[in-house]
Amino acid sequence: MSSTPEIYLLIEQTRRTPFTDRIANAYIRDNRRIRFPEYDGTKDPRAYLKAFRLTITRAHLTDEEREAAHCRFFAENLTGSALEWFSSLEGNSIDSFEQLITAFLKQYSVFLETEASEADLWEITQTKGQSLRSYIEKFKAARAKIHVVNHKVAIKALEKGLWHRSMFYKELALNPPETLDDALHRASRFIALEEHIAAKEGRAPAQADSQAPKNQGKKQGPRENQTQGEHACAVSDTPVGQGPSEVVPNQGTSGNQRNPKFRPYDESKYCSHHERAGHSTEECAEVMKQLAKKFAAGELKSVELNKKPPFKRRNLKTDQVNLKNLKNGKGPKRRKQILLLLTRQNQKRELTQFSGTSTNSVSMTK
Repeated sequence: MSSTPEIYLLIEQTRRTPFTDRIANAYIRDNRRIRFPEYDGTKDPRAYLKAFRLTITRAHLTDEEREAAHCRFFAENLTGSALEWFSSLEGNSIDSFEQLITAFLKQYSVFLETEASEADLWEITQTKGQSLRSYIEKFKAARAKIHVVNHKVAIKALEKGLWHRSMFYKELALNPPETLDDALHRASRFIALEEHIAAKEGRAPAQADSQAPKNQGKKQGPRENQTQGEHACAVSDTPVGQGPSEVVPNQGTSGNQRNPKFRPYDESKYCSHHERAGHSTEECAEVMKQLAKKFAAGELKSVELNKKPPFKRRNLKTDQVNLKNLKNGKGPKRRKQILLLLTRQNQKRELTQFSGTSTNSVSMTK
């Protein structure tokens, strides 16, 4: 039973309104289709008041409805602590919209954002790597907080803040605008130009250039997708002697896929044309190219390559030492070993000739 008076008190409090009877009982047409902004008592009250005034213009109120509608629609869209504040106002204390918003702004003045001034425009600058779009957006945001702007001062602030090598800076210096709106309109064209150039160069706008590469100045290793271990002069297993169109010269690879036209470097193979290991003479792209030219010119009827056993690289210094030691010895066995070492040292001198003369490595039939 003791809680009953408290319930009655709560019910009475919900019935009480700060509005006078003139405001509370006025007839207002149904405007539920209009969605008003809400305010919960935690943000800038000025922003809510501006949004409310813009929204209520869609209600098309009559002169008799206007005062009461402004007051009641304003209060109906308060939530949270703001609604609690409104309910705590003294009864019959609000008889006009002017009285309501005065009390409202006093209550929530602590949340009012500091108004910007033209001095704030002078603090906005464009860094070397910052895009023009980013700079102009910051400038516009500061400009929007200033109620009355001196155009000449604002234009000077805009020009001063630009990076000295910016194309837009040169435009303002050569063709000074008369109004700030004119300057900002020109900026939109230079923003489009900057982004168009960046797109043509295949990079992001200048804003991305402000970050220097982390690995700048360091030795770069092989790229992830770069092919490795392929010998520059080697070709594929394309059968030789099928015509010049079958012979594929060495070409670079690109992309993520290894080019099937290339063989890997093979230490055991030796090319008598290049006088080095890595690929065999019959796999040599240079040999194939020259043979193809002769074949196309009608100088050769067919081309046959006699494959040799795999070449094994030998240490010539060791052979020279062994040869010196053998020369000091005697007997037929010594002479046989000397001959073998000399043959090894002269092996790489067996060059393939491309003048049409047959060799034991390349046979060409005219």
